[in-house]
Amino acid sequence: MAEAHRSISTAHARIVSATPIVYAHDYAAEDLPASVRGGSSLRTWNEQLIAVQDDISALALIDPKPPHQATALLLERGHDGRRTFGPSLGNKPHKLDLEASIVLPDGRYVAFGSGSSNLRPREVLVVVQPNHSFRQLDAHDFYTMLRQNEAFAGDDLNIEGALVVDDDLWLFQRGNSAVSDNSIGRMPLAHFVRYLDTGALPELIEVRSFPLGEIRGVPWGVTDAAQTPSGEIFAIAAAEDTDNPYDDGDILGSIFVRLEGRSLADLRYQSFATTDTDGRPTQRKIEGLTYRSGGDGESPLQFWAITDEDDEEATSELLVIAFG
Repeated sequence: MAEAHRSISTAHARIVSATPIVYAHDYAAEDLPASVRGGSSLRTWNEQLIAVQDDISALALIDPKPPHQATALLLERGHDGRRTFGPSLGNKPHKLDLEASIVLPDGRYVAFGSGSSNLRPREVLVVVQPNHSFRQLDAHDFYTMLRQNEAFAGDDLNIEGALVVDDDLWLFQRGNSAVSDNSIGRMPLAHFVRYLDTGALPELIEVRSFPLGEIRGVPWGVTDAAQTPSGEIFAIAAAEDTDNPYDDGDILGSIFVRLEGRSLADLRYQSFATTDTDGRPTQRKIEGLTYRSGGDGESPLQFWAITDEDDEEATSELLVIAFG
């Protein structure tokens, strides 16, 4: 497996605002908390922002206008009829662990379970139509195919990002330890869509290692990726002091990454420090990223992002990140 080329730049990303994301309605009867938590992927869809929550069986539709309140798109109830999962409830192994998402050219939104720890609930694809009807696809065969590609999956599969790049689907595997690097796997998008529609299993046709270095001995693990209208590709990565994709660990912050080129064969990338609203290196765990505005030569690039602090009591925040 070839390794993409990494370099370091003096430019950086800056968090310019952070807003807690609360629900506009009371969903207690649907077994949801009062606010969005565990935000793990973020996309713009149907003039709204849509976020997955890794321990909640509901998608969050977020108003891009202040105060950025959310409404819930309820998914199927899971084990014991629950939609909320976590260590305090003793049901963490049963969560869907949605961690990545894409918008297909036909307008459908697809969320990906992480596939981590060989737990069957995490081997799910959620396919949502523009009218909000959805189906939850048991994708065990798809995740088995990914897991068997050791160059991609390393010592434990953990899908954390996905992008539609031209005619391909790129999947971002988060390295789970110092000996298991991040990686990017590529498959034809048409083959993935065929799988959704017919069950014909696709395959990865190319894999690239995507190491991002470390901080205080903890590797940076990719958590999401985004693309600008001009085709520039960016990613976010966090450092979490854990050696597996199941157990949470201390969070040491997040960095920004710019990927140069639209081909894995000659991929180059740069890492950038990310500062918080107080100007200090951020300690937030940023898990979702999508384009917001700028990059046209007249205004700086800005991105929406969402946080997941791995705390059942912590409300996810909607961030605006300026890059340059």
